[in-house]
Amino acid sequence: DDYQEPDDMLQWMMNAQAKFGQSTNRQLAQNQLGISFAAIHTTSLTTTNALYWLAAKPELIPILRDDVQQALLESGGQFSSPALQAMKKLDSFLREVLRCSPLGAGSFSRKVLKAIKLPNGQVIPPDNVIEIPAGGVNLDDEIFPDAEVFDALRYYKLRQAKDAAESGSKAAEVVANSQFVSVGTSHLTFGYGRHACPGRFFAVNEIKMIMANILCNYEIKLPDGVTERYENIKFGAGSVPDPTKTVMIRKI
Repeated sequence: DDYQEPDDMLQWMMNAQAKFGQSTNRQLAQNQLGISFAAIHTTSLTTTNALYWLAAKPELIPILRDDVQQALLESGGQFSSPALQAMKKLDSFLREVLRCSPLGAGSFSRKVLKAIKLPNGQVIPPDNVIEIPAGGVNLDDEIFPDAEVFDALRYYKLRQAKDAAESGSKAAEVVANSQFVSVGTSHLTFGYGRHACPGRFFAVNEIKMIMANILCNYEIKLPDGVTERYENIKFGAGSVPDPTKTVMIRKI
């Protein structure tokens, strides 16, 4: 009599079995495994991308290390939510990593269930897969000046630019939505609107804690003779950090 349904994804899928035709425990398990996998490789690949950028730009290390140490000093050394939010330069760096090194060219693919008529009269027939060109938006110079340049403090500077937001400039939305977890028409990697990734808050905190630990406790650099960031491996619309490359790391 005291039983209460868990408020989690597995229970939601169980409750929706009749609606979506998932009639067996095996199907539920497969769906749960798919969701769990989606939360693992995206986080680990993004963190690896961040490490490759950090190693390729050693001048950023003292800047980001100071940012992390200051936030932890104010929190008594605890990775509290306010402390993670206070790491604004690290937040900016990680968002720039996601902008310059997204894991795919598109975002939130969806299968068309019934014909959709667009305002211009074009009709998208059912059973087609559509998505948003997030990668193209990331490299749009009209949205991001010098979009091809990796600027670790790009979003940090935008967060400080209050006057730009008040002037109604074209960058106003970027200024207002420049956190790593923010979504908007200028940052679609995490999706948008009702389709925004619900796990992005957890993922961002997880990545921040990993990077903060590395910054505070380790030195990191590329091997001697390597001066440029490692190129990602690209296949189709996907892009992942090259797992065969080497980064040198030692405890401080």
